[in-house]
Amino acid sequence: DGAMRSVVGLVDDPSEARQFPLQFELSRNHLVVFGDSGWGKTSFLRTLIAGLAATHSPDELHVYVLDLGGRNFRSVEKLPHIGTVVYSDEEAFDERLQRVLMLLERLVDERAILLSEANANNLWEYNARNREQPLPAVLVVIDNFAELHENYESLVESTILPLVRRSLSAGVCFVVSAN
Repeated sequence: DGAMRSVVGLVDDPSEARQFPLQFELSRNHLVVFGDSGWGKTSFLRTLIAGLAATHSPDELHVYVLDLGGRNFRSVEKLPHIGTVVYSDEEAFDERLQRVLMLLERLVDERAILLSEANANNLWEYNARNREQPLPAVLVVIDNFAELHENYESLVESTILPLVRRSLSAGVCFVVSAN
């Protein structure tokens, strides 16, 4: 099952004279990407989104991006998988951020009830039983989490972190970059 599995690069193992794909299982874990400014975190996030879009239909994957790093997701904005890209320099950033978080909270709450009623432990189990009407996985990308935490600390503590803690079984995976 390739649900939420993305190939993002190639691992070179010279001691074994082999190469193999670098991939992440986002159905099982959230992902945090650390690195200094200018070291490719945002490029990695765009590659991850493109890799998932290449292997998942828009019915299988919805993506929401919070870009606090400087309008670096224009190249993926037109993908049919993209629900929205919210840029921190937008005049309506606060309002759009709140709307995305409310949408995600509502989605996770609704899915928790649906999964419970279906006696399914997670979205993947639910979808395996309901192949005629599977639910899409959701990827939430936050670029420059440190900036978000610095400027919206109470929102991060009261809303985002609790949402992250309870979202993976509902098929909502967070991928964040931080310095």
